[in-house]
Amino acid sequence: MIDEKIAVILRGGYAPGEKCHMGMKEIAFTPEGNIFPCERIVYDGSPDSSLCIGNVETGIDLSRLSCHMMDDGEINSECMKCSIRDYCVHWCGCANFHSTGYYNRVGPFMCAGQKAAISVAFRVLETLEKEMPGVFALHNIGMPTANAQKLFLANMT
Repeated sequence: MIDEKIAVILRGGYAPGEKCHMGMKEIAFTPEGNIFPCERIVYDGSPDSSLCIGNVETGIDLSRLSCHMMDDGEINSECMKCSIRDYCVHWCGCANFHSTGYYNRVGPFMCAGQKAAISVAFRVLETLEKEMPGVFALHNIGMPTANAQKLFLANMT
């Protein structure tokens, strides 16, 4: 988790294409052909589930799909004001659904966990830069991570 957060920080935050697109860029299928907006909310795979958005035989029911879609304007107002918002996965509809019952509302445990992970990642980066100046400079100019790893290992000896 910390490695992922460090990578996100080095990239300047999550890019729009990395964010949740439940039912649009991501869908899940059950063996019976039922369609869900994400593999993390398939549960029993029942077509009667309120989470099921269709079937491969009948297609996607757009009225069922729309209840799973969200945009940033619908996310918690606390997230909209948060200074670490760009590094957080507050946009994960499935994680939000599991913790709050809503796709666009972040639960308190998710928020606290993200804040802790991001804080630790920033401290790790700060420590590494102090102990090995320039270790992430190669990453920032687009050189392969293997070169950064070689520099890191060379500084460890």
